[in-house]
Amino acid sequence: LWLKKFSILFKKELLINLRNLDSLISILFFTTIIVLIFYFGFSSQSISLNQFVPAFIWLSALFGGMLVLTQSYGPEKEGFVMDGIRQAPHIGTAFFLSKFVYNLLVVLTLELLTYGMLVILFNLSNPLQFLATYNLPYILGAIGFSAVGTTFANMVSSHNRKEAILSIMLYPILIPLIVAVLKCFEFSASGQLISIESSWIKILVVFDIIYFVLSVLIFDELIKV
Repeated sequence: LWLKKFSILFKKELLINLRNLDSLISILFFTTIIVLIFYFGFSSQSISLNQFVPAFIWLSALFGGMLVLTQSYGPEKEGFVMDGIRQAPHIGTAFFLSKFVYNLLVVLTLELLTYGMLVILFNLSNPLQFLATYNLPYILGAIGFSAVGTTFANMVSSHNRKEAILSIMLYPILIPLIVAVLKCFEFSASGQLISIESSWIKILVVFDIIYFVLSVLIFDELIKV
């Protein structure tokens, strides 16, 4: 029964966003602009891009992901949809997970697209090796970001200045996660292999568990308000 609720809500999430591509196009355009700024700023300089590309992809995903979160609850604010969801029994967790999984997929896609554009613009070598090296920090970072962001986006969804308020609320809480991901990149740049046994990866896993559990609990209470 629980999986059925999640499946229905997630399909609804996909269909709504695929029918209304304006938000996805704006996010893609924003990400492209960031990549082009990075390209024109560093293409003429003799620097080691390997030191900057991992962190740039992560920060680009954070900024693009913020746009995803601010638009996440737009459809539910129309036609008293949220009132109907609140009245449905035991739907809070399934509703949260449908939003969380969608936001996570979009953030991961942004990371892949950003790297794809950098590969083309800078003619980077060994793209598959890069993904194999940094996939864990990117995935774990996106999980923590999406979990907290999904809950906080619901808190501010009715506010007129939700974009500014969400940024002010979200980024300070995510500082430990952001730093942990950047430390993983620094760890790899020193020539050491990033694996599940790495200390910073273990820290990221702990952060994700804490963020996810707290987000689910808080969301369940928010949905009742």
